[in-house]
Amino acid sequence: MLTGCFDRPSPDVDWYLENPLDRSRVLWICHHRPFRLTEQACTNARGAHLKATEMAIAGLKERDRDAARRTPESQRTVDWYKQHKYALRDKLEECRDENRENQLSCLRAAQASRRLFVEGDVVYYR
Repeated sequence: MLTGCFDRPSPDVDWYLENPLDRSRVLWICHHRPFRLTEQACTNARGAHLKATEMAIAGLKERDRDAARRTPESQRTVDWYKQHKYALRDKLEECRDENRENQLSCLRAAQASRRLFVEGDVVYYR
């Protein structure tokens, strides 16, 4: 009686990327009631979720690196680094490489990293 239930092809990864509400719904079903969907539907939804996350991260990296190009080192404050976390990460790596050209900027980046840790916020590392 149930032989034809799963004959319908599942949407592909690109379809799930274009339909985030459906992707969220399918991911919820895959996690809580996996027997209701095919394994392919769950795999495609997970793949779309991973791809959407990677695209969002790439956008944030570009935004923060663009802000770093536009903002001189002398104008970067602790709060600026807290707001631009990927620029903070890049600056911390630069400071670790024994490049001591701008110690004040390295100090501000280290303070921002500590404040983010104390506040329970996210610090991005490679």
